[in-house]
Amino acid sequence: MQITWALLALAAPGLAIAADLSGVDRDPLMILGMPDASEEQDFYKPIDLAISPDGFLYILDTGEDHVKKFDLHGNHVKTFGHSGKGPGEFEHATDLAFMNGALWLLDRGNGRVLVFENDRYARYFKPQKIETPMSLAVMDGRAYLCGVSLHPLYGGIEVYDQKGAYLKTLNARVDRHEEKGSTGALWNTLSMSSISDNRLLLGFKFDHFITILDAKGARLADKDMSGFYEAEKDRRGYPARYTAMAFSEGPGHTFLAAVCDPKDPVCPNVYQFNEKLTGLVGKRDMAATVFRIRYFPEYGMLAMITINNEVIFYRTT
Repeated sequence: MQITWALLALAAPGLAIAADLSGVDRDPLMILGMPDASEEQDFYKPIDLAISPDGFLYILDTGEDHVKKFDLHGNHVKTFGHSGKGPGEFEHATDLAFMNGALWLLDRGNGRVLVFENDRYARYFKPQKIETPMSLAVMDGRAYLCGVSLHPLYGGIEVYDQKGAYLKTLNARVDRHEEKGSTGALWNTLSMSSISDNRLLLGFKFDHFITILDAKGARLADKDMSGFYEAEKDRRGYPARYTAMAFSEGPGHTFLAAVCDPKDPVCPNVYQFNEKLTGLVGKRDMAATVFRIRYFPEYGMLAMITINNEVIFYRTT
């Protein structure tokens, strides 16, 4: 179902320097968290967002330790959650996802996953061996969790059912990390998200690496972007070095990566790769570091969260 959004009368200047991402409109569709925003639309440190099955937008503000709920026109509905270690409380939360109408929230600070039903706290569960969960993805009625473990040879993705019961661990190692002497292949994982065709997209921050896995953990494709950029810098215009910040599926079976050059304090470059991660499709320079990218194909929309505490929405085709 395609949702009709209310367009902004005037886009904030300088947000999109070049409209060269394939299938993504140049001008923002909506921006939440602008400098003149109301208290309900203001954020301290937004870090993730999700859309519920009934069409409401949920934005996780890890700076305030709460979740803000909006309709699809950006009207504030409610705010819930607060900082702490008790039932329904969380600290330094990082990820949101919906499964069967329930909101799953990754509570990194307390090392657990919280589940909310009808915007009310329902339950939580702790990972099996992961001491510090880093990323959460939901796919085909199951939750996938990865993070940091003190077990020296443990580098898998843990899988849970809809009630939070442990099912299995995917042995999803990346050979390149083992060759470099890393004992946990997923220790560097910055972002994990579910993508089309029951696949997982993993982005490794420090090793500049993207990997696509199937639901069993088998590696389907990967991209060592650091070497690719350096080798092809002159011909393709890629930066010689960079730090990966955000990863996402994009329109037209593409993939997006927000990156930066270590010489530059901001990370405004969003690169778009083809489905096999073998070639560049497009690039957009944003005015600020991009921390998170989320693609919602059923709503024809792509969202980016920036260091300016803005959540920027674009129409996709």
